[in-house]
Amino acid sequence: GVQTCALPICPLRVAFLGDSMAAGYGVESADETFPALVALRLSAATRRAVSVRTVAAVGARSRDLRAQVNALDGPSCDVAVIVVGANDVTHHSSRVEAVRHLTLAVHRLRAGGAAVVVATCPDVGAVPTLAEPLRSVARRRARQLADAQTRASVRAGGLAVPLAQLGPTFVREPDLFGPDRYHPSASGYRLAADLVARCVLPAASVGRVA
Repeated sequence: GVQTCALPICPLRVAFLGDSMAAGYGVESADETFPALVALRLSAATRRAVSVRTVAAVGARSRDLRAQVNALDGPSCDVAVIVVGANDVTHHSSRVEAVRHLTLAVHRLRAGGAAVVVATCPDVGAVPTLAEPLRSVARRRARQLADAQTRASVRAGGLAVPLAQLGPTFVREPDLFGPDRYHPSASGYRLAADLVARCVLPAASVGRVA
């Protein structure tokens, strides 16, 4: 039969889908990864244990979300955090197709009972290795994708978090980028985790996004 337990005992199950940020790429220790940092903040705020499952992959695009949702194998999480979009921009993916894949993923996760939080495309133009005019083109494409992701996520029953609002801070503080000057450093991940955890918290507190 189905086992139940009191809320303080049951861990909050959080799944991470998407690209290298959600996969925990580029830092030296596991507790510096983006999923771990978000989980720590959620645990402190909710006074609950948080279990983390990551099916994200380095280099993933929106088209890869279908396989990642499949990998979760059913309604196995309370909250799903999707971080995707940067690779769609750098690989010139169709924005319409990228948003379609994201929408399907949000619908499937919501149908499984999970609250869904989408961290929309970051400001790719903030990457220090990009020179003009590529910087301006990347920033415009990222902004357009993030806007479309926000609309689609909300329509599908999710919540959108604008990672792009961190762009100016990353430009001012180069140490927020890691050694490859593309992915965030541990400090950069902490900044992103602060933003995302604040937006995940309402969903985690009630177990769903209304």
